[in-house]
Order: sequence, then structure tokens, then C-alpha cells
Amino acid sequence: MKIKLSILVFLLIVTKVYSQKRFVYEYKFVPDVSKKDSVLTDYMNLDSDMKNSVFYSSFKNVSDSLRQEIANNKSIKVNIPYYNPNLIYTITKNYSKNSVVYHIKDSGVKFKITESKPIHWKISKETKTINNLKCQKATTDLYGRKWVAWFSPEIAIQDGQYKFNNLPGLIIKIEDTERNHSFELTEIKNIANLKLTGDFKNEKEITPKQLNELFDDRTKNINSNIGEMFVQDNSIGFAMKDGNVIQLNRTTKNIEKELQNAVKRTNNPIELTAR
Repeated sequence: MKIKLSILVFLLIVTKVYSQKRFVYEYKFVPDVSKKDSVLTDYMNLDSDMKNSVFYSSFKNVSDSLRQEIANNKSIKVNIPYYNPNLIYTITKNYSKNSVVYHIKDSGVKFKITESKPIHWKISKETKTINNLKCQKATTDLYGRKWVAWFSPEIAIQDGQYKFNNLPGLIIKIEDTERNHSFELTEIKNIANLKLTGDFKNEKEITPKQLNELFDDRTKNINSNIGEMFVQDNSIGFAMKDGNVIQLNRTTKNIEKELQNAVKRTNNPIELTAR
């Protein structure tokens, strides 16, 4: 009896471990619409326990820890290659409630946008293999863009990159038809003791319009967005209140103008319009 119980406990533990996964996506994006050949790359994580998920960028993790280090030490070694508001959010999903929540922090204030409308897909019979996974094609018009997704019924999770979900299998790859934003699965990890937690307490619910107004205000009033400043060999850096970090050459004369230019060069968000 004890042996059977031990086996049962073991199987439950193994099942739990293997149901906790991290899906790593390569994210390629064009930050400036005037320079379509300038493509940047980052990596995004989708952590899932098969009931809930959290989607976030590796850049955000670096930025968050860096900002704390900057607050403690104004002279540190750091290399942040670009400023981009497409990388400073966190998205949580609850599968049973079909809810999607966009989380962002600005100037110490935490905001969230909640969506519960299901995404309407057109599923095609077209299939292809991506990274040894058999995938099926689906399309949708969302956020002012036309999207082409490839999902795999072999991974029975109705989830995917960013806010995308509601397909009969994990979304392996998705990109808009103009290839401004592209996400593709590169790795699957089994994570023991995966914690789908975050600092989501005391958030203020806002609308997509209010979020856009917040971003616009940050662009126009760059000085109000500057948090901590740090220096290193040949550069001067700024940890911005919106979660980004900007580095400039130490010989820069008009710092305010260059900071504004850095922000203006990221004019190609994932969402052109609200749902």
C-alpha cells in the first residue's frame, strides 16, 4: 500500500513538473517605420502551468534589476542596445476565464488593462512544419494589423505570444503581414516550482486610450520621464520612469533632444488601434 502511495505521489509530482513549462520565443520587430530594414531581436518567455500564464521579455527582467542597481550605484557597467516600449509590459492570462490582462508600471504607479473578448480566428486547412512541430494556419485582423499565426494541436494549450490565444493548440509562430512584429518559438523548458507571480497588487485599471495618452505625454515631456542617471566609460545613461533605459555618448551636447529622438525612433507599436 505504501509502495502504491509512493508511486502515486511520484506520478503527481512528475505530472506537476511537466505541466509547468516555459516557452521561449524569438521576437523580431521593426522599431522605426521609416527604417523597415532595421530589425531588432529580443527573447520573450511564456510561462504556463496549464491554467494560467505570464508573458514577458528577457529585456524587462534585465531592465528591472538594472534600475535597482543604478539606484544603488551611479557608476556601473551596462549595455542596453535600444529603447523600446514594446518590451516593458507583462501579460497574464487565465485560461478558464478567458481573460487577458496587460500590466505596466510608470513612475512607480502600476496600471492594467483587462480584456475578455475572445479573438476571432479564420482557421485554414494549410499546414507546415515549424521546428519539428506540425502546425496549422490561422489568420485574424486585430489591433490595426493583419496577423498570420501557425498553431500546433500537438501542444494542447490555447495560448500564445503577447495577447494572442483561443486557438486549438499553442501558437508556434505569429507575425503581421507587413512583418513589423514576428514571434517564433525556439525552445520549450520544463520548469520545476514555476511561480506565475508578479507585482500586480494595487494596480489602477485604465483604458487603451489612457495608456496611449500616457505614452504620448512621456514623449512630449521627456524630462518628466527621467528617473536615475548613471555614467560609465564613454557614455551617460538614464533609467527612465517608464521602465526603459537609454544610453547616450558622454560628448552629447543636447541631452534632452537626443533623449526625445531615442523615444521618437520607436514609433511602431504592436497595437496600432485598440480592440
